[in-house]
Amino acid sequence: RRTQTGNKSILLFLDGRRRYGVLRKNIGRTPRKSRQIFEIDMAIDYKKALNEEQMRAVENGGGPCLVLAGAGSGKTRTIVYRVAWLLEHGVSSSSILLVTFTNKAAREMTDRLEVLLGEKPQGLWAGTFHAIGSRVLRMYGREIGVKENFTILDSDDSERLLKTCIKSEGLAERGRFPSASVLQSAISYSKNSDKPFVE
Repeated sequence: RRTQTGNKSILLFLDGRRRYGVLRKNIGRTPRKSRQIFEIDMAIDYKKALNEEQMRAVENGGGPCLVLAGAGSGKTRTIVYRVAWLLEHGVSSSSILLVTFTNKAAREMTDRLEVLLGEKPQGLWAGTFHAIGSRVLRMYGREIGVKENFTILDSDDSERLLKTCIKSEGLAERGRFPSASVLQSAISYSKNSDKPFVE
């Protein structure tokens, strides 16, 4: 589907999906389906923007890639350029999942990517682990018996709910009963360790 023609350009079959790059010239047609072939200049000068280690992470293969990096080493920058690299090399934005730990980091990455590309890539999945998980559940939760209109409780909400349950059942009046926060921790541990609550 594509042929590398040097550090700065690439040949692409345009099949209706958006390509990120600067169109240079129409150089012919393919026999199959009469698709046009264009040569485009890569819009981003990666080697100028990244150091050698970052560039290796950006270019590394089409499969799994583990990158270990410390604080201040440019992890966010590298990930953003990695996404841009994939987009420029024909990967559909809807096939890319960009996951972070915080909403702030997710916004920063998508904002940087939009500035780098000059527009927001449509169809790109980006967000926190929790946000992506929630999105998947709302789309496919019915397959496992979860309705799409479920509500997610944060720690404060769940603790208030437990306090209400303890009070409505009169458990606090029966002597030494665990507090809502203790119960919350026990339930959380049970769920995370996949162990029965009684254990």
